[in-house]
Amino acid sequence: MVETPTTLDPAHLVAPTPSASTADGAAEAADVRAAVTSTAQAAKTASRVLATATRATKDAALHAMADALVAQAPRIVTANATDL
Repeated sequence: MVETPTTLDPAHLVAPTPSASTADGAAEAADVRAAVTSTAQAAKTASRVLATATRATKDAALHAMADALVAQAPRIVTANATDL
């Protein structure tokens, strides 16, 4: 059973930067799968917290997510440029 956190922390939503040692495509794919699975599990857990959270808590979570996006904007833009 997944333990429901009492606080919301968007830090886990930022995927780790791939390491230089992950040269093999299969290993990298496995890393991506693991990161996506972990993120999905965290989202499911967070949804349970948010379902019963107060408006103030939900507002704080939205602000934290916005702050995380702003803080990671350079990395997001770089990754998007690489995708194009």
